[in-house]
Amino acid sequence: MGDIRVQANAIAELAGVSETRDDIAGARQYYAQAIALRTRIGDSRGLASDYNNLAGLAQDAGDFDGARQQLEAALAINRRDGRADVAATNLVNLAGLASLTGDFARAVSLYREALATWREREQWADMADALRGLGELELRRGDYPAARTDLREALDIYDRTGPAADAFAVRQEMAGALAAQGELQGALDELRQAQHLADSARVGAGVQAGIALARADLAAQLNTRPESERLYASAELLYHRAGDRAGEAEAQEGPGRAAARTGQTRRGALPARSRAAYPARYREPARRVADPAGAR
Repeated sequence: MGDIRVQANAIAELAGVSETRDDIAGARQYYAQAIALRTRIGDSRGLASDYNNLAGLAQDAGDFDGARQQLEAALAINRRDGRADVAATNLVNLAGLASLTGDFARAVSLYREALATWREREQWADMADALRGLGELELRRGDYPAARTDLREALDIYDRTGPAADAFAVRQEMAGALAAQGELQGALDELRQAQHLADSARVGAGVQAGIALARADLAAQLNTRPESERLYASAELLYHRAGDRAGEAEAQEGPGRAAARTGQTRRGALPARSRAAYPARYREPARRVADPAGAR
């Protein structure tokens, strides 16, 4: 039995390697082989891990029904075997999936169920990720007060524990919630802090450009013209360095947009480009669950 478990673990690791090489068909075949071996020996921990990771492949391919079925299978196994912390990861994955398909009420319920588990166990990093997912969902629903509450708690944890990349991403999301409620100065302050964190994390020019563009638009709405013009120029240069010609053009057009709305009073909104500037892993990826050493 031990040899079969070792073989299954090795095959699952090959599946992960195939994923990194974008060989999705190969990854699925390896996971199917690992699942067959684990089923033979009753390796439920490894089986749940493989189902979770197969769900990530299905979600990335747009097969949301398939992803949900795989995640529910993993969740059922982990709940049956009393692995509440790993089951909470499955819940967060299901929440992200429900959010993608527009089932917001279910997504909120799943996030909060996972949060309850991690809060009880004081698993801070996992709590922060769930709070951030919940806050992003509330932003999409337009529930800005709730989004600010959950994002602020996530930010407090990230500020204590890191990493800086997560903290600056949440600060940008906080800025979006503040701007949507008309608190433009507060949004600008959050973006300034996000910029400092981005500098310390040495993120790419495209990410920095997105923050600079958002700051420029907010500064223009606050009628601080010198600052907005400086930030538009900075965003233009950063987009140029990143090879993002569309972003560069948008930054060039910024002063003209600002002049056109001079004297207007409106609720703020971060530009779509700045909100989408982060790598995909900062949005709603499925959380992978590695096969733990204890299952080997």
